[in-house]
Amino acid sequence: MNSILAPIVLFVYNRPWHTKQTLEALTKNELADESILYVFADGLKNGVSENEKSKIAEVRNIVVEKRWCKEIILIESAKNKGLANSVIEGVTEIINKYGKIIVIEDDLVTAKEFLRYMNEALNKYEQEEKVMQISGHCFPAKNIKKKNSCFFLPMTTSWGWATWKRAWNQFDAKATGYEILKTDKLAEKKFNLDNSYPLSDMLFKQMETNEIDSWAIRWWWSVAKEKGFVLFPDRSLVKNIGFDTEGTHTKESNPFLLKDFNVNYGIKKFPDKVRTDESSFCEIKKYLYDAANKKNISKRNNLIFMIKSSIRVMAKAFGFEIRRFKKVIPQKENSYMGFDLEVEAYSNIELIRPYTMLTYPRLVTLFQQVVFCERNKIEGCFVECGTWKGGAVGLMALANLKNNTIRRHIHLFDSFEGIPEPDELVDGARALNEVRSVKGETKGRLVAVKNLYETFADGIGTLEINKKLMEEVIGYDKSFLHYHKGWFQDTVPKDALTVGKIAILRLDGDWYASTKVCLDHLFDNVVSGGFVIIDDYGTYEGCKKAVDEFMQSKNIKSFLIHIDASARYFIKQ
Repeated sequence: MNSILAPIVLFVYNRPWHTKQTLEALTKNELADESILYVFADGLKNGVSENEKSKIAEVRNIVVEKRWCKEIILIESAKNKGLANSVIEGVTEIINKYGKIIVIEDDLVTAKEFLRYMNEALNKYEQEEKVMQISGHCFPAKNIKKKNSCFFLPMTTSWGWATWKRAWNQFDAKATGYEILKTDKLAEKKFNLDNSYPLSDMLFKQMETNEIDSWAIRWWWSVAKEKGFVLFPDRSLVKNIGFDTEGTHTKESNPFLLKDFNVNYGIKKFPDKVRTDESSFCEIKKYLYDAANKKNISKRNNLIFMIKSSIRVMAKAFGFEIRRFKKVIPQKENSYMGFDLEVEAYSNIELIRPYTMLTYPRLVTLFQQVVFCERNKIEGCFVECGTWKGGAVGLMALANLKNNTIRRHIHLFDSFEGIPEPDELVDGARALNEVRSVKGETKGRLVAVKNLYETFADGIGTLEINKKLMEEVIGYDKSFLHYHKGWFQDTVPKDALTVGKIAILRLDGDWYASTKVCLDHLFDNVVSGGFVIIDDYGTYEGCKKAVDEFMQSKNIKSFLIHIDASARYFIKQ
């Protein structure tokens, strides 16, 4: 252990009981009697009651009533700054003095090994530029193996953390460049942890409408811009007690209350390589997705209250203070939206969620379309061109399994190596900017754009991943599955005749040439009453151009039905 321990910084305000619990736990840490503790006490808000003043004074008395650590330095603010400004100013002041820091707030109970873990990690990864934070908290995802170890993730938390001056220097309070999340769907998806939780909405509310007050969402953006990593323990060394005094419904629905917090748990093993632990990342994304969207959406009693409670808890977990609730409940991804068959679709969507980038409305609509085909005996197979990891076509398989005793043939067209280069003449600025951000120039060649999916998504959707989902996770009969590996320009013209009649043709090829070749060779196979779905019509100019030209050339008068900002579909007459 380095003899120079990181200073501890505690932020307090008006919660005497919570503050005392935090300090009692901290002083039981093995290294507490060797550590310096700075306590930043925020000032009074305007117009506070006498009772509130009494609580604030009591908190400050608790801080100095006992020698909780080797040395205690209380810094009292004359005015109320709010949590965000207090953290930003306090962390900056101390980290500039010491070069590293451990941060807790007044509602966090720490395990006895918390300080040792923090200091060991700070020492081990001090020179690793991509490691930007050490987290003491870990979300209680059920399938993360407990091995007294830790792992790296491309995400941050705010419940008990540590960092270095070199990393905090990257903190961007202005969130420079955040607007890209409004136009770049792949960047937004990655920022939102593969759409597990709408963090981009939180960032917009911070930067544009002042509906939340958060240093943490700006830190999240800062780390994301640097493609940084955060170290997480495999079991949380921090328990948040800030919700314990809230109402009964909040306790029951609170997904972050640790039922098995072990104050004696410690971390013994640290990874040598800095890279994402994909297994743990997948489990945490599933956990956040479930926590944010409520698994059993068919139970409507107290739903709004429970969702609001859950969102407030989620916000606190990410370091946000919600100022107004009117527009905070997320609607754009996976919350209950009133679709037909939504309750039936929901559990199936949960299963395939890690394998798709599609928005919730697209997935529910796709489920409805399959059920329509099954109930109305629309003949033909299901075809998807551009499967990524197989989530959408997997949902079609699940809907067939649950709504028909007869299996349909399913065709998966994809390179399974990534996406080809867009054509600068037809595919538009957005496509070109996305690719150039990772590749440089693009000439529309049939070669995979390296690092695109690694940058904007959760890696490439390989043939092996697709097969595992379809054959093992879902258990669809292999004899009905057909994998067409290669560029559309090579496989679609050659294999179209073997596909036969099509009930649902789903196109997710992004660019002009990819969309055009699929329409040219597969549209005639679609039966009357069948569905043609275009995923990127509202996103990429090239895709829209290919669809518009094709429909005009074929004199197709069908109305393009809006699913969301990007996706459209029509029914073949």
